[in-house]
Amino acid sequence: MSDDDFAMSWKFTAGVLGFGFFTRCEGLSCNVEIDEYKEGGFDSFTWKWPTGVRFSNITLSRPFTKQTIPLSWWVSSSGIVPLPTLGEIVASGPDGRVLGSWLLMGVFPVSWKGPSFDAGRVSAAEETLEICHQGFV
Repeated sequence: MSDDDFAMSWKFTAGVLGFGFFTRCEGLSCNVEIDEYKEGGFDSFTWKWPTGVRFSNITLSRPFTKQTIPLSWWVSSSGIVPLPTLGEIVASGPDGRVLGSWLLMGVFPVSWKGPSFDAGRVSAAEETLEICHQGFV
């Protein structure tokens, strides 16, 4: 792998369900939450303690594909039988080689926006999936 490799696609799976490749992935991040306490008598010193980690929601987007039907089924059925599961996001380069992967615990769909159709635009119909998770494994 050279230093010039970059991600071209993102593959998403949740449990045993594979949802194919996405062309955009946003929000793959976490932040450590900090509590601060000013020490009495020394106004110039503040104690800082980590209190937890907050994981942001992840948004995946792609042109409309045949994987849209299972994806929309997964999102709509999660409202009936909510089952957080393991998920994985795999970043692949232009040649298909895996550049990195993230295993996520407690994956659950937050929203799905189906493709919009506009005959006046010369672009692919796009869908967007937003997921939440409880952290990296």
